[in-house]
Amino acid sequence: MANLTLLVFILNKPKLLTASNVFLMSELLAGLLFAVLYVFPRNVLKVTFDELVICKIFTYLGVLFVICINLHVCAISFDRFFAVILPFRYRQIASKRLSLLICGIIWFISLLVCIIPIITFDRETDICLSRPRYVNTTNATVPTALTPNVTTTQSVSITTSAATLSPVQVLISSWRIYLLFVLFVLFLLPLTVLVITYGSMLFVVFTHSKKVHSLTVGNTDKPKSLIIQNRKALLQVALIIGIFLILFTPYVFAQIVYLINDLKFASRAIAEFSFIVQLIAFTYPAINPFLYAYFNKDISNEIVQSCRLKSTDDILSTGTRLTTDKTTTT
Repeated sequence: MANLTLLVFILNKPKLLTASNVFLMSELLAGLLFAVLYVFPRNVLKVTFDELVICKIFTYLGVLFVICINLHVCAISFDRFFAVILPFRYRQIASKRLSLLICGIIWFISLLVCIIPIITFDRETDICLSRPRYVNTTNATVPTALTPNVTTTQSVSITTSAATLSPVQVLISSWRIYLLFVLFVLFLLPLTVLVITYGSMLFVVFTHSKKVHSLTVGNTDKPKSLIIQNRKALLQVALIIGIFLILFTPYVFAQIVYLINDLKFASRAIAEFSFIVQLIAFTYPAINPFLYAYFNKDISNEIVQSCRLKSTDDILSTGTRLTTDKTTTT
């Protein structure tokens, strides 16, 4: 509902339909679809994964939307980076058409990442990673729960210098490589982009403030005053990077442990912990757009103005109603 509210608000304000806000609206749409098609059915309606097709659809829908949202985070970061670092050049090349094209590429890449397993190693298997599996204490290297669930048209074997891998081992190795790539796009890539872009913008802001301060005051040795002047920029960087780290780090750690244990959980407690940190990470699509909206001067001003107009209308309507009641009484 939060994403839908902000999306409708921006769409109803022609002044906010800028090239920069196209990325934000596309991210809001991705977050809305993620909540409606994945989070709500899985965690609220408690859809079961007994049917293989449903189970696989949910697995790949989650990957699709989370990667799409985090790629939008990268796009928004680069958009603001160029707007601050190269303002004149940015105004020349920035356009709604270019923003829509980039958003289209982001959606295409996200869809492609989900299709890769379906057309390669997961094409002829009847297993689903959304079903929790637990480490077999007698044989933790090759999960026996997967063995009867693997079907192939022909025997698959990969000969290495050490030994020959079974079809189950090939499947596990393929999933490991794929999930490592997903974790890279999910966590390391956005984090690197956030640190580089917002760190560079913060450096430019402080350098500019220092020059202005030296021209107006004639003294450049006042770091505390510069920090006070740029506290909003510092707050923005701290919140955007800090919230990303707080929400995603436990989830990524749990997924790494999951990979180490051959795509199995060590115990039910670990599985429940992984589920909880996953829910925490999945709150990011709802929080992040409002962070950007708060630090976006045009959007925040429009929200404040709309709230003031609503308050004024409520006061006027209340005054009119009181006047009418007095006249009726008289």
